[in-house]
Amino acid sequence: MSMIKTSISPAKAQELLGTSPANRTILARNVVSFADAMRRDEWALVGMLVLDDKGRLRDGHHRLRAVVEADKTVDFYVLRGVPERDLDKIDTGKVRTLSDRLRILRPGVTNAPLRAAVTTVCARLLTNNHVVINSLDDYDRWHGLFSSGTDWIMRLRQNHHGPVTVSPVLGALAFARRAAPSETEAFGEKLLHQTGMIRGEAAWLLYRNLVEGRRDRGSWATSRRVLRAVLADVRKESLTKIADGVEGLAYFRAAYRGADVEAILAPWRALGSQEWGVEAATGTALVLEILAGGPKNARGIGAAAGDRASVQAIRGAIGRLVRSGQIEATARSGQNGRLYSVVAGHKGGRPVRS
Repeated sequence: MSMIKTSISPAKAQELLGTSPANRTILARNVVSFADAMRRDEWALVGMLVLDDKGRLRDGHHRLRAVVEADKTVDFYVLRGVPERDLDKIDTGKVRTLSDRLRILRPGVTNAPLRAAVTTVCARLLTNNHVVINSLDDYDRWHGLFSSGTDWIMRLRQNHHGPVTVSPVLGALAFARRAAPSETEAFGEKLLHQTGMIRGEAAWLLYRNLVEGRRDRGSWATSRRVLRAVLADVRKESLTKIADGVEGLAYFRAAYRGADVEAILAPWRALGSQEWGVEAATGTALVLEILAGGPKNARGIGAAAGDRASVQAIRGAIGRLVRSGQIEATARSGQNGRLYSVVAGHKGGRPVRS
């Protein structure tokens, strides 16, 4: 085996990718994050590309796809000649998380795990759950947008623990604060301290919801439920007047405007319309074609699509079709999750509850 430092051009990256016999599913969000760092000249010469003893790429697929995406030549260490018997040792170490980086490299940051988690939730709410924060440079940019909300939520959360102080809830509150500071702070006080809540109002209903059930729906759904409840409180309306979590998300997202926001969002715009391996239009057509034969859950849709689309592209297509009202979740079926079917006589978007 030998290791050398070499410059990899977009053309060379594409050539190496073509030698790969297999790889994990490519995560588009990681590719975008890496490519953005490369464009900003923030890409560090750490890690390495791994080639086996036949010259085939075995590790480094996301980094090489990022080189192609950034359209920029980047330096890498390349380990060549790794024997087949050693390939199963690749990527077996513990991944260093964002909170690990904050604790190790910025020991002065208080409660690094929660601060990192809240910032990540806010960033994902702004980018339709796409963004991934891979470095402290990324963290600084995103944290700058949400710092006032994050600092407030860290103070509010002190000495309070339980189902309403998990990061999807706290992150959504920090995100909402920019659009409605006083209303969000009052809502957060009621929700976390359980003081001044009136039976039947949005904060009371959300608290009961979080404590008594429906916590199995994932962080994205939980954050949108929080935004829906905060919007009902801001408007002084019944929770039933807010169609779904999408309406709440759109209301609070509208507060994030300006050149500083756009500069951070720009690299992530493409993820709304395209995924690696299959274009959005192709993924949408596949899902509709498969559902034409009857309701199926997400796992069944992915299996029917086979090699024609990546798992991530199928999930993205399902989400877009649900949001546009072309398909709907018709039932819940145990661990298999929702069953999806085509909306009969679809003629345009219609609200679908989150």
